[in-house]
Amino acid sequence: MKFSTRIWIIILAALTGMLLLASLAVYTQREAMLDGRKQQLDLLVNLAYAAVEKVHQREMNGELTREAAQQEAKAILSSYQRDDNYYFVRDFTSDVLLVHPNAQRIGAPPSAEAVQKGDEYRNAIGQAKTDVAFVASRDGTRPGVSGKVAKLYGVKKFESWNWMIGFGEYIDDIENDFWRSALFFLSIAGALLVPLMALALRMRGTILRQLGGEPADVADSMRKIASGDLAIDIKLASNDNSSLMASLKMMQMKLKNLTSAIHENASNLSEQALKFEASAKSYTDTRSDADLFELVRGLKKLGKTSDILLKSVSRFKS
Repeated sequence: MKFSTRIWIIILAALTGMLLLASLAVYTQREAMLDGRKQQLDLLVNLAYAAVEKVHQREMNGELTREAAQQEAKAILSSYQRDDNYYFVRDFTSDVLLVHPNAQRIGAPPSAEAVQKGDEYRNAIGQAKTDVAFVASRDGTRPGVSGKVAKLYGVKKFESWNWMIGFGEYIDDIENDFWRSALFFLSIAGALLVPLMALALRMRGTILRQLGGEPADVADSMRKIASGDLAIDIKLASNDNSSLMASLKMMQMKLKNLTSAIHENASNLSEQALKFEASAKSYTDTRSDADLFELVRGLKKLGKTSDILLKSVSRFKS
């Protein structure tokens, strides 16, 4: 794998890590806000339940008839309204609204949509593991706002009167905060990515200039030269005379010259040894001054060539 590819993998891994952390942070923030709304709904619904239960106790004590008690309970819950925050009460079985800020909807036959919503409430109450059941919906209504909005409902059944007491909290602000935070973290990730990429690319350029090529190519060239292969082609960038690869090429050239000199001197030494042997044989036969002169001259040449060869070999050892 090329060094450049590894750098890009590091950048992508860092970006992925930042995105994952940002996603986790945003998701955790959203869940914390939803949990906060559920706690509020739990408190509000249980307060309403307690108010209805108190009126029902008066019915049980004979102070009020059921009809009077229910009318008083409806009046109490209807009074708990401010702006677009209000309680609603449904008949648990028929889904007929008993308490609602829109008087025209009270007592009216429920629409198909209202029955579907009632089924969601009943299923939530049946499956709830807490005192209050919660239902999240994206088709809630909000006074003064056209279209549907995200809303979280808390509902609880009042068994004695077969009522379903509920309160809705708008959570469109949570959704807006969620996407706003997501955009914020993405912007931070993008802002951090730019200097990270610049730093990584600069490091890549510095390292490649110092090496003179890909690390794998440099290691391969060194391995081949170490094994005695001096015929490899080492390619350098233009004006590269200071990198590791440039030094390696210089070493390759010196080794080539040195081995060439050793081979040449060894060949000369072998040739001069044969000549010396012939001169020695001739002098043994003739004992002439001329043959003696040639013998001595050949011996001197052998000594010089041997010295040169020894120096060449000693350069390898050093």
